[in-house]
Amino acid sequence: MQPSPLKRLVGGLKGERYSRSSDISKLFTNSLTVPLPEEDEQLQLFNNQIEEDRKIMISRHNLVKLHKVLEEHDLSCVELLDVKLDGIVLTKQKAEKAVGWARNHYLSSTTLPSIKGDRLIIPRESLDISIERLKEQGITAKKSSQNLKVLAKDEYERNFISAVVPPNEIGVKFDDIGALEDVKRTLDELVTLPMRRPELFSRGNLLRVWLFC
Repeated sequence: MQPSPLKRLVGGLKGERYSRSSDISKLFTNSLTVPLPEEDEQLQLFNNQIEEDRKIMISRHNLVKLHKVLEEHDLSCVELLDVKLDGIVLTKQKAEKAVGWARNHYLSSTTLPSIKGDRLIIPRESLDISIERLKEQGITAKKSSQNLKVLAKDEYERNFISAVVPPNEIGVKFDDIGALEDVKRTLDELVTLPMRRPELFSRGNLLRVWLFC
């Protein structure tokens, strides 16, 4: 059996035994050290292999996220392994968005949806489109965040901006929240309405000049 490229490059693994004085060493008594290649060409090959392994791990992670969301919603994709997932790391929320967009795209583009058993079969093309939309949304959000940071005048504003969530990343509307009508109405009156209609709040007792004798 031929050794793997990575093992051939590093020349095997070297084990070291640590002292049992620390709590960590009691749990993990051995450490595997991977010596880096000394030659530039071999080091470049090593780095390329590491990058390739990283991409494979991210791709598998994304596939697992998509598969779980599809299963939760009684959906399926026959060509899931062929979905283009380069350049993105899916969270549960992003996977939910991608699957939802793909389902809507498919149902709006066909009159005879494919159903197998009790599952809707989503084509790979619809998932590709939704993943691409997620990527574009991420780029836009990143640019918006960078633009806001440029406007910051001091450390306080920079810290404040770092906590601002772009509207297109919130993903939840008031209509999605059941009950709590009083709370939603209060938030609308105290937060949303003044931002949408500032002219309604340009007059009032707080802006009046009071004279005290």
